[in-house]
Amino acid sequence: MCRRLDSPGCSTKKQICLYQVSYGDGSFTVGEFSTETLTFRGTRVGRVMLGCGHDNEGLFVGAAGLLGLGRGGLSFPSQMGRLFNRKFSYCLVDRSASSKPSSMVFGDSAISRTAQFTPMLSNPKGMAAL
Repeated sequence: MCRRLDSPGCSTKKQICLYQVSYGDGSFTVGEFSTETLTFRGTRVGRVMLGCGHDNEGLFVGAAGLLGLGRGGLSFPSQMGRLFNRKFSYCLVDRSASSKPSSMVFGDSAISRTAQFTPMLSNPKGMAAL
């Protein structure tokens, strides 16, 4: 599991996997990488890979946590894809400007019957820069 990280580190003393992720705006998070069992409305999902940040700095200071919504193999949507029929939607609101909470919907109910959307495409040239 630890080898799946872009830049893994291991502590032989504690036998734990360490991670560090940096973002384009200069923010970063450093901590322990592990697995956990999560429960979504009664559905238990085992061995979900996640990080527990101990040093989180940047624009997300004050947040309770980070949820990776990217397209990488360790992102939350990628890990949950099969369970939720590879469908999810989210509405993220500005936490300082709204009393309405952010929300996420998984599975078939995430796709509105009347909604119009544009599927995401991969850009091979953009991926080369990662």
